Amino acid sequence: MKPETRIPARETVYAGHLFRSSLEATWAAFFDRLEWPWVYEPYEFAGYIPDFAIQWETPLLIEVKPALTLSAMDEYKPKVHRALSPWFDQRREVVIVGANWTVPGESCLWAGPIMGVIGRGDDDGWGAGHWTVASWTTVGDHVGFQSDAGSWTCRKCGGHPKESGCVGSPAWKYWADAAAAREAAITRLWGDAKRATRWVPGQPKPKRDGPPPFREEPAPTITPEEKARSLTFFGDLLAQLKAKPTP
Repeated sequence: MKPETRIPARETVYAGHLFRSSLEATWAAFFDRLEWPWVYEPYEFAGYIPDFAIQWETPLLIEVKPALTLSAMDEYKPKVHRALSPWFDQRREVVIVGANWTVPGESCLWAGPIMGVIGRGDDDGWGAGHWTVASWTTVGDHVGFQSDAGSWTCRKCGGHPKESGCVGSPAWKYWADAAAAREAAITRLWGDAKRATRWVPGQPKPKRDGPPPFREEPAPTITPEEKARSLTFFGDLLAQLKAKPTP
C-alpha cells in the first residue's frame, strides 16, 4: 500500500540552502520562526539522508513526508526505522512530520494538536522500535512538542507537563482556554514560513554539499607508549610506597 498523498517535489532555495522540495524549505522556515536550531541533511546513513537534525541539548532527527494523515505517516515508519537504525541504537528519537504543521482532524485530548509520529529505539517504557503520536505543546513562551506515550517531557526544554505548566498539567484548563489563540498563532507562523519559501522562477541555486556519514563518538584509545608510561609511573609510585617506613 502506497502513501495516500504525493506532492510533486520542486527544489527551493531558503536561507542559503537548496532544499529538495518546497515542503522541506517550508519546514526549515517554520523551525526558524519557532526558534528551533536546525541542520539540513545532517548525516548520511549508508546512502539514506534524513531531512533535519534539531540541535537541542538532546538532538533529534526530523523526516518530512508528503502525508496528510497519521495512517499515511505509518507507511514510512518501517523504512525510516531500518535506515536510521544506528541513530535508534543510540536511544535517540526521530519524528516524521507531514504536509502541514498539524495533522488535520487529529488531536490529543490531554495535549495540543498532533505534530506527527515519533519513534525511539530503546525499551525505556516505550518498547523496542516503538512509535507513538507527537503533540504540540507550550512551556512558558516557547513552542515544543511531547509524545503521548513514554516520556511526556517537552523535547525543547525538558520540562514535564505536571511540573512546568505544559499541557496535560494542572494548568490544563488554561491551555484549553488558550488553545484557539495558540493554534491560530502557530498557524500564522506556518503561513509566514510558506510565504517565505515560495518558488521564484530563475532564482540562483546554491551548491548542495553532501552530508558527512553518521559515526558514533569513538572511544578514547591509549597508545602503547602511553600505556608503558602509565605502568612505569604506577610501578615507581608503588615502589616508593613500599620503601616508605611504616610510622
